[in-house]
Amino acid sequence: MNKVKERLQDQRLFFLVDETTDRCGRAMTAVLSGPLDGRFKDRPFLLDLLDIHAAKNENIQQAVTGALFKVFGEDFDYKSLHLLITDGATYCLKAGRGLKELFPNMIHVTCICHALNRVAELVRYEFPLVDELIS
Repeated sequence: MNKVKERLQDQRLFFLVDETTDRCGRAMTAVLSGPLDGRFKDRPFLLDLLDIHAAKNENIQQAVTGALFKVFGEDFDYKSLHLLITDGATYCLKAGRGLKELFPNMIHVTCICHALNRVAELVRYEFPLVDELIS
């Protein structure tokens, strides 16, 4: 983690939070980060992978703040988190609003792919015959 801290220290940062369910049915949350310097072309750093037990806004907020503390300890400047990227789930939106109170410069952006998937699910629901034909 020291190399990650050296690379991210004193930078404007983005955080990416993504949830998934593993084969055992556990809700896993990945917290990734990288610098917003315009030159960062590498993969983001995986700061933490957590079994959060339930997808709730409090768990997402704790995952982000816990990952920050794990990497930076008490040295973290709360003004350096500038971008949070999550999916568009209701609990993620609520987590973003909660984190905005801690991180005054943060902008919360949701992934367009998740929004498009929700539209596709709505279309499937509205047109069950077409859904049956396609599947």
